[in-house]
Amino acid sequence: MTAGSAYAECAAVTLLEGDRPRIVIALHGLTGTRAQALALLEGFDPPEFGVLAPDLRAHGDTPLVGPAEAFTPAQLAGDVTDLVRKLGLASRRFCVVGISLGATVALELLRTGSLDIDAGVFVRPSHSAVPPVHLGVNELIASYLREDPNTSLDRLLASDQYREVEAISPSGAASLRDKVTKPLSAERAMRLDSGSRWTAFRAEERVETQVPSLVIATPRDPLHPLAVAEEWHARIANSSLVVVPSRDEDPVGSSATARAAIRDFIVEKAVGRVWRP
Repeated sequence: MTAGSAYAECAAVTLLEGDRPRIVIALHGLTGTRAQALALLEGFDPPEFGVLAPDLRAHGDTPLVGPAEAFTPAQLAGDVTDLVRKLGLASRRFCVVGISLGATVALELLRTGSLDIDAGVFVRPSHSAVPPVHLGVNELIASYLREDPNTSLDRLLASDQYREVEAISPSGAASLRDKVTKPLSAERAMRLDSGSRWTAFRAEERVETQVPSLVIATPRDPLHPLAVAEEWHARIANSSLVVVPSRDEDPVGSSATARAAIRDFIVEKAVGRVWRP
């Protein structure tokens, strides 16, 4: 059994309206769950679309952790592709929506062409063409969890890296605390190390694609810098960039604006595309 098929056999999944001709694959962020991705699609119900939201490996209710070397964009994209096939959905047409780490997995799905994708949405991407210095705090958290889970939260709160994030973004600081306190955080610490070292692009890469995509960014987010979203927009052909309100200044407006942008983009770009045989 391959690593991908092992994931497909045990993945925790929410599949809504799976008999519809198009499926939106919704991918959560680092240490998130499918509930995070589903919340971003709240109220999304065009009659053409179902929704598939999995917990990625080492996340949520999916028990598979796997070795650190398997926690890569290519492997996670392969996991999702194997899951789609296991569920008997491979003949459908897809849109992919990914948040943060999930955005990098969604980009890999678009890049590899393993699924027939009509549109991509990348929400608050955090990886670029170089290892992300702004995610170094995640590696720090992983080291604390390995050394002593019982003191890891106190050590995080006392660290300079945490205080720097907290000074800019309370919501970002809350997400760092969650990385310590979520169930099985210590057992899954490798996801913080591995996911924090990912890159989304090769040095000079431009992703040449006819598939339309939308990059959604927020200002004042030290873990998902606006500059990274701008780089995605510049590197991905046929992409648009939308900046929604800050999650700290207007959390309700930020979520509502993002949900509306996703809905409008998918309906306009995916439903209007000519179906290929």
